[in-house]
Amino acid sequence: MNSFYYDLDRQRRNPVIQTRDDFSRDVSRIIHSPSFRRLKGKTQVFPISESDFSRDRLTHTLEVADIGNSIANLINRKHLGSKGQIDLSVVQFGCYAHDIGHSPFGHIGEHTLDVLMKQKNKRFEGNAQTIRIITTLEKKELLIPKEYVNKGIPKFQIFLNQGVFNKIDMRIGLNTANRSLLSALKYYQQFENSTEGNWPKKGLYDSELSIIDSIIEQYNEHYKFDIRSCVEPFRTIESDIMDLADDIAFAVFDLEDCLKFKLINILDFFDFEDDNLLNKVINKVESRIQEANSIKVSGRSIYSPAIKAKKYFTSKDKTKGLGIIFKKLIEDYIVINGEGVEAIKKAKTEDQQKDAILSLVSPLYTISKAIMENGYVRTNFSTHIIRSLVQNIRFHFCEKCPMLSKVSLKEDSFIMLEVIKAYVSEAQVKSPRIKLADIRGNEIVTNIFNKLTSNNGFELLPPDYKIIYNNSQEENKLRVICDFISGMTDVFACEFHSKLFSENSVSIFKN
Repeated sequence: MNSFYYDLDRQRRNPVIQTRDDFSRDVSRIIHSPSFRRLKGKTQVFPISESDFSRDRLTHTLEVADIGNSIANLINRKHLGSKGQIDLSVVQFGCYAHDIGHSPFGHIGEHTLDVLMKQKNKRFEGNAQTIRIITTLEKKELLIPKEYVNKGIPKFQIFLNQGVFNKIDMRIGLNTANRSLLSALKYYQQFENSTEGNWPKKGLYDSELSIIDSIIEQYNEHYKFDIRSCVEPFRTIESDIMDLADDIAFAVFDLEDCLKFKLINILDFFDFEDDNLLNKVINKVESRIQEANSIKVSGRSIYSPAIKAKKYFTSKDKTKGLGIIFKKLIEDYIVINGEGVEAIKKAKTEDQQKDAILSLVSPLYTISKAIMENGYVRTNFSTHIIRSLVQNIRFHFCEKCPMLSKVSLKEDSFIMLEVIKAYVSEAQVKSPRIKLADIRGNEIVTNIFNKLTSNNGFELLPPDYKIIYNNSQEENKLRVICDFISGMTDVFACEFHSKLFSENSVSIFKN
């Protein structure tokens, strides 16, 4: 028997006719959903209109699913057996679903919507929106109360009301199996009423938190104890795999895009004059080290002994530690002349000095130029990093509750991944090209939000959203507007904004 899955894992809020495997059915549901299709029109790093090379949210999602599949296969092959096997369909669902809640214009769109919602004592956050889409917004199924069925109200009539009838919201989104839904749950905590700070504490909206709480209570009854006590933070094995796959894809492929567009080059890794950038990178990595040391399975830290930041970043010269990590990142491609510095010091003539400098810098320059300009080298470089990370994955089995087992990277690989993530993130922030796109994205989202939330602004909503808005409880109407904006693709947001504010709109009649 597979100890990872039980009948409870396959339960849904609304039972379905059993014609095939529950988890593969859910994969089909997410693939065929409009939210999944819209990912192709949402920014990953570079604005979609800039190039047909860079990733969008959809291609990023497919890469996450592929890496997640590799991780799950490796765990099944190397670490499991009689204990059961991780279902690849559940992993696949979590990977496919993980970004569907993201707003247009990448993280700046998410941040802007949250700032605007906080002004009205609400919140927005991409992971929370993902769970909302799966459990509520996708137009797949309704859960009609018995009293409405007994009254003989036709289901078609409720369909015409977009699933919100007489102020009662009957929408249940994709109506997924419990385990599929939990595979997309990265942050199990309430945060909607917390309006402090500039960036959301990731979590769930109140409406979806109650749904997840109800499911967790069913698991508590099944296991006869509170399963939340088994791990910290609470996350299923499939969600843990998805999260690690997402980190790897984000770090490596965003780095590849940045190298391709010459946003950064390998030589930048060894520029220790930019203390501001390097210190931000180190601070981010040290923060992630703290988080990693707090992850526990059955009360025991998965990193034991704990990762010590000073092992990588000494208090005297932290940037020197970064140099060592960057060297490891590329050392399989070139041999850096370790005697180069000494040769420069010993040089007696100008020619000797030039030769020594060239022997030190030339390999770095060559690999940097090749990675930016040669597709074979760049692809091989990315593949090498991903392979080395996946091969250094560890598995932490939770005897008490196998579904809450965890994955992690060996310590050095974890540090490598976090350094790449932090460096790429900070390099993007510095880029004038990204800053310009961020400013424009912020302006568009802000203007649309303010217009739709102004007096009678809801009249500008599309017909389906307007019906939901008019039939919703008063306290839920702002969330309907937020749902509409967050679901926009970059292009649709630009067109909608143009129709509202531009004198040169392509067409005021275009739907």
